[in-house]
Amino acid sequence: MDTNGDVYAVGSTYPGSLYETNAGGRDYFVAKHSGSDGSLLWGHQGGTISQENVYAVAVSSGGVLYTAGQTTGSLYGTNAGAEDYTVVKYAGSLPAYVAPSGEPTAAAIGPPPSVWEVQDGTSSTDSGRAVAIDS
Repeated sequence: MDTNGDVYAVGSTYPGSLYETNAGGRDYFVAKHSGSDGSLLWGHQGGTISQENVYAVAVSSGGVLYTAGQTTGSLYGTNAGAEDYTVVKYAGSLPAYVAPSGEPTAAAIGPPPSVWEVQDGTSSTDSGRAVAIDS
């Protein structure tokens, strides 16, 4: 929950196009809902032809969003093995966003832009299952 009382949901969708066209495998999603009535404020979906999941989300007091998850593809870099963990930092401000023609979306405002993305791992299975902010 952020300082406005809004709530974030993260996860994955397969093979659906929840907010954007599916990339070909299991896509991750990040969504923001109004804390007052649950309505969708924005939703984002992304991935590769492989499998992506987001398992955790944290929001700073300044509205900066962090997510942690995993990919079996090359989402933010070259995959090191079976599964790599992912961490993404999103900017705190929300730009105006209009979905491209034909893209399914339930909101007129999209997610904040990412500031940086990390994909890292070993030749085995690695997965980001939690994220915390040091205030």
